[in-house]
Amino acid sequence: RAPLPVVQVTETAPADAPIPYVTIENRVASRKLVGHLIESHGKRRIAFIHGPEEHEDGLLREKGYEEALDRYEVIPDPRLIIRCHGPREMARQTTAGSAVMS
Repeated sequence: RAPLPVVQVTETAPADAPIPYVTIENRVASRKLVGHLIESHGKRRIAFIHGPEEHEDGLLREKGYEEALDRYEVIPDPRLIIRCHGPREMARQTTAGSAVMS
């Protein structure tokens, strides 16, 4: 309803505000990234640091992570999925005492 054009960047626009949006294919990007780490670098223990549960980007990235592990028959380790609900420093502190660093 604004008199100027609007485009939302990084997340899908809310259903009650049907406006154009620009984002990345989070699920596909995550699947490709994890697949690359497995295929090109031989990695099998790959951590996933997830932000707040309600963030669409994080949910899609986690789905891509799971799909890549499944595709390459890597058994998921729940200790490598880390929930962090704050800024980068909090993520750093969260991973410092986790299975990721051991």
